[in-house]
Amino acid sequence: MLDHPVLASTARAYLDHAGGAQDTARALNVHRQTLYHRLRRVEEITGLHLANGQDRLTLHLALTLAPHLSATRRGDPP
Repeated sequence: MLDHPVLASTARAYLDHAGGAQDTARALNVHRQTLYHRLRRVEEITGLHLANGQDRLTLHLALTLAPHLSATRRGDPP
């Protein structure tokens, strides 16, 4: 999903706002329907269900750790 930066940032914002659609849409400056469409795409691409707490945790961890892991692979300092 990191190949889709808009979807990754949307998912991250949604998770950072504890699943609050209104707050997330406001923070991203998009209509709520746009947010819902992007979140459906995130679910399709990842196979995760954002209604499931374990899946939300998995996605949030992956999105949080991805920049650190890619920096490590490039040899950048942590």
